[in-house]
Amino acid sequence: MEFITPNCPECGSKAIGTAEKVVALFEEGDDISVEEFEYRGDTDMDCQTTITNAIGESLLVCDCGNEWFSAEVSDGQPEPVKTTIEFAPDLFLSVTACHDGGGGVSSNLHDESDEWAGDEDEERSHYEFEGAVDMLESLVLAHALAGVDVSSPAYVDGLKTAYESACNNL
Repeated sequence: MEFITPNCPECGSKAIGTAEKVVALFEEGDDISVEEFEYRGDTDMDCQTTITNAIGESLLVCDCGNEWFSAEVSDGQPEPVKTTIEFAPDLFLSVTACHDGGGGVSSNLHDESDEWAGDEDEERSHYEFEGAVDMLESLVLAHALAGVDVSSPAYVDGLKTAYESACNNL
């Protein structure tokens, strides 16, 4: 693996590896005592994953014990992180965060109907709703680029509430 920041920002040493999360099952021997314990069993590894932050950067470690996050490089460029948030089976918002600070957002949350045409009040409400959806899209993109985990259940619940509010009030 190649990383954008392979050297420790604190001491300058090269990374010696990634920090990993390991799920394992330890089966102790026949008798276990709180006061005296002797390892006599087996440990079966279930899975091992690299620890990452909200935008998919790996946690690196140097020989001094310092830790920092860095994006992996693929074909000379770090992989963008794409997250899709599903509001309902037919409503979604997708955001892509690139490690160079760029990104994009797309959704089908906008009102594509033209039922408002010809009615001044409905037209104003339509454009207010479209502005609210644009604002939600921009906010999610800004948060994703800042490293906020926009796929977390609490974040998604809040976003859905904001969208429902726009649907009900505009």
